[in-house]
Amino acid sequence: MDFPMPKSLIKNGFYTGQIIATLVYEPILDPSQGIEYCQSNVDLKFGTYNSKTTRDTQRRGILNPVGRQGSQNLFRGSLYSKRLMRENSGDFALRERLLIQYGDKYYPVKKYAIDLSELSEANKQHYTTADKCWYLSLRGLFREHTEQKAVLERNTPSQDFCLILTVRDPAESAPIYNDITQGLDSYNFWHSNIKLTNDIAVTN
Repeated sequence: MDFPMPKSLIKNGFYTGQIIATLVYEPILDPSQGIEYCQSNVDLKFGTYNSKTTRDTQRRGILNPVGRQGSQNLFRGSLYSKRLMRENSGDFALRERLLIQYGDKYYPVKKYAIDLSELSEANKQHYTTADKCWYLSLRGLFREHTEQKAVLERNTPSQDFCLILTVRDPAESAPIYNDITQGLDSYNFWHSNIKLTNDIAVTN
């Protein structure tokens, strides 16, 4: 699906910002499968692409008629400069990025934390220019045992999940909240604002 990345994060022709994703899901468990007792996974991707393309849904495994050309998942550690990551000693590096390790398959809690300023120069040029489109992809994956069982029982395996995606401007100057809200409206997302503070009246 398209993601409304705020245009206000574009600086000097490139997208900037910090993105934190926390994904929690309730996996299908089957103790009879030994070390593969966890039978399901949710694959999360977030990144950029060049343009949309039409796909043939008659082909096996193709469910979505709309595809992406030139897409790149930015939740990949290999895209980032180790030097820049070492030099970043700010709050984000110390508190958020340390948890990026929890992104393995079949682990029911995953966290990704990236700072676009830490991309290598080549990857910055390839994937974060102002003309790029952004996408968010969630895909359920199931082990062969569960897929075969679903065929025999004539049902479709599923799992509940919750994803929290935070987009930050390190300079704290971009109107991110308003931009994303307007983008969600233009993309026809169902959404509602979250009340972050409460007004408390104290009477004597």
